[in-house]
Amino acid sequence: MNARAPYRDPARDLEARIKDLLGRMTLDEKLAQLGGVWSSDLVGTAGFDPDQTSRLLEHGIGQVTRIGATTALEPAASAAFANAIQRMLVEDTRLGIPAIVHEEALAGYCARRATQYPQAIGHLDLERGQEPVQIGPRELREVFAEPFAAAIREAGLRSVMNSYSAVDGVAPAGSPELLDELLRSELGFEGTVVADYYAVDLLVRHHRVARDKADAAALAIAAGLDVELPALDCFGEPLR
Repeated sequence: MNARAPYRDPARDLEARIKDLLGRMTLDEKLAQLGGVWSSDLVGTAGFDPDQTSRLLEHGIGQVTRIGATTALEPAASAAFANAIQRMLVEDTRLGIPAIVHEEALAGYCARRATQYPQAIGHLDLERGQEPVQIGPRELREVFAEPFAAAIREAGLRSVMNSYSAVDGVAPAGSPELLDELLRSELGFEGTVVADYYAVDLLVRHHRVARDKADAAALAIAAGLDVELPALDCFGEPLR
């Protein structure tokens, strides 16, 4: 790893750093940044397995999936595990790119000793959004999209996950109308769109709008879906 590479210099212009980094990345390294890895895949019988982690994350990784809930570690051990993964990525991969660690947080951080807050999703949520919905463009914007618009507007929301449900017959994970035109152009979202778990493959298995994993990956990427979760699947070898 070249410690003096322009992309590693925080004093340089951000766009210049990005251009420099992308210019150095191999196809394998680019694909790795488009997905995640289950944290449970990085452990052995004695805990964190550096050899297995080095093999699985040889080219880096975009996100690490659910250390809190998957491992059931106590807080200090969970932090140590996350730090070990990040240290390996920063120190032992060619480009030294750290990962985003994500977790379920519907009612609070989902981990040992974390607080879980009361939730009343059955009373407050728009129940029609738990199944395929048939709605017009005005209702979509004024009722369903407005809470997201407020979060983007007021809180600077930087990450959004797609819905599983079809909207007027269209699967969001493969819809440029929803992810690009509505979310980015109309609502002004400038962050990262991540797939709800297995949503890319569901374009094949459930929505049946893609022939296979490779076709699903192409549809999702073109629609504006940036990261496949929980682990690299369609965005890995099929996308290649």
